[in-house]
Amino acid sequence: MLKRISYFWVCVIVTMLLISGGTLVQDKAVASELTFAATGRPATLTVAGVGAYVQIDFAAGETPWFAPFDEDGNPFPDGNYKYELRTIPEVDQAAVEEAYLDGDEERLAQIRRAEEAQVRVQSGSFEIVGGGLVLNERSRERRE
Repeated sequence: MLKRISYFWVCVIVTMLLISGGTLVQDKAVASELTFAATGRPATLTVAGVGAYVQIDFAAGETPWFAPFDEDGNPFPDGNYKYELRTIPEVDQAAVEEAYLDGDEERLAQIRRAEEAQVRVQSGSFEIVGGGLVLNERSRERRE
C-alpha cells in the first residue's frame, strides 16, 4: 500500500512538472525554477555552488523562488548547488531601544530569544542539468 501511495505521488509530481514545462532527466523531475511556500515573514534565500553565490530577499507574504540565471540572464553552469531559506524575525525596535537605554540586559536577552524562536530554516541541495533544476530528495526544515 505504501509503495502504491508513494508511486502515486511521484506520478502526480512528475505530471505537474511536465504540464508546467518541466522535463525528466534520468528518471528525475526537472523544473525551470524552485519555489517555496510563502513564509508570512520576510525571508532570505541563499544559493551557492559551482562558483555562484546568490542571496535574494523576499518581503513578508511573498513567495520565495529561484531560477538558475545570473543578473544578466546567463544560465548557471551545470553542477551541484546548496540552498538555505531563512526567515527573518520581526524585531520590536522600540522595545529593544527602551531596554538598551534602561540598561536592562535581562530584557534584551528575552527579546533576542523571542527573535531567535521566530527563525525557520529550510535547506537542501539541487543539481543543474542542462539548465534545469533537479531537486535532491532530502531537504530539511529546522528552527534556529
